[in-house]
Amino acid sequence: MQGVTPDTGAIDLNLFVLVNLVALTCIYLWAARRVSTSWPPGSTLAFIGSMTALALAYLGPFGAWAHEALWAHMGQHLLVLMVAGPLFVLSSPVRLLFLNLGAVGRRRLIRILRSRVVSCLTNPYFGWSFFALTLLGTHTQWVMNWVLLDHDAMEFIIRPTYLVAAFIFYYPLIGCDLIARRPAPTLRLVSLLLMMIPETVLGIILHLAPIPLYWPYEVSASAYGLDPMADQKFAGALMWALAMVLDGMWVMVAAIEWWSDQERAEELLIPVQAGELASDPGTGLTVIPEYERGEPLNLTGVDLQGESVALSDSRGDITVLNSWATWCAPCRTEMPEFAQAARTFEGQGVTFVGLNVEDSEDDARAFTADTPYRSIVDKGGTLLAQIPDIPPRSLPVTVILDRDGRVAVQIIGPIVLGTLEDTIASVIASEA
Repeated sequence: MQGVTPDTGAIDLNLFVLVNLVALTCIYLWAARRVSTSWPPGSTLAFIGSMTALALAYLGPFGAWAHEALWAHMGQHLLVLMVAGPLFVLSSPVRLLFLNLGAVGRRRLIRILRSRVVSCLTNPYFGWSFFALTLLGTHTQWVMNWVLLDHDAMEFIIRPTYLVAAFIFYYPLIGCDLIARRPAPTLRLVSLLLMMIPETVLGIILHLAPIPLYWPYEVSASAYGLDPMADQKFAGALMWALAMVLDGMWVMVAAIEWWSDQERAEELLIPVQAGELASDPGTGLTVIPEYERGEPLNLTGVDLQGESVALSDSRGDITVLNSWATWCAPCRTEMPEFAQAARTFEGQGVTFVGLNVEDSEDDARAFTADTPYRSIVDKGGTLLAQIPDIPPRSLPVTVILDRDGRVAVQIIGPIVLGTLEDTIASVIASEA
């Protein structure tokens, strides 16, 4: 590091940055505490790690030396783009916001997440392009010289742009923070691998350039007695080599998530042997791997008491949706078992909802008098038809939704209590 380290302090006490980081941390911890003790501690640790990386980038030596040494400036980018950004995504801020909203706010948030604008922003092709354009475009000579001389441009344009670019790029690729349509695992892995291209290009240009590229660093180098070419080569080496290491780490995270999804799907498959068919007729059980699940199921209607019900109200919980009717003999047989399961999983983050199809409301109300959950009225079977991959007019049908509201398990036909409880417990474990 001799010849490239400025003789200045190692701390940049930027009160604007400090206040914002402290405020964000307090808000996150308060929100996590509000949702209950079930909020994953790993998400909280990821958020704290993200804020720590930002503090190191903007308040520590990288922030103090970023305007005097190019390697420190490049270190900031590595911390923000490849440490703070992905850790922030893994802290699930969108899910936390959802859980802290009321019913109306949740429905509005779901509509936003499913909008065309958000779908475009979370498309990996857009995320990669925006990330690459941000990284390469801000290091052109004109832009770089401008931001080095204009504090406001650095503070209020470049830094927020890097944070947004990191979030948009990593949001659909790692974790699963209430994204409406998550890309296939292969696309996620390829996107992360291809991120090495713009990082390598920038690193090679800085390391192999025969002259200093940014004159403000030449001026600061002469003021502090530094070697501007050594500084520039070291900055290029950081971006070229260290960025590839960090990229490889996030590729491993995505690969582990893919493997975990496969393991969870296999654990959820409940074998039904030929000799058990009489006592366990739930042979229509299908498990949907996490990466193949479609958009959240968002049925709305009124219950048997005339009150509004929306599946989006239970986002954040595992939701068990059972379609039934009093004229359906298997439905009448399994309904008491669903009621028992609802009591068993009470307080464990599981919500039961019934879907009463083409039935007499008076008969349905009488039949569910002791049922501990609500049923949505589906007079014409139109809501049942919105459940994907369900044969028309099939009863009973049960789907188990993950915490994002997507179909994780599909059961066509009746199911016995033991199999139902085991399946719900497996989904809970897979979502932990």
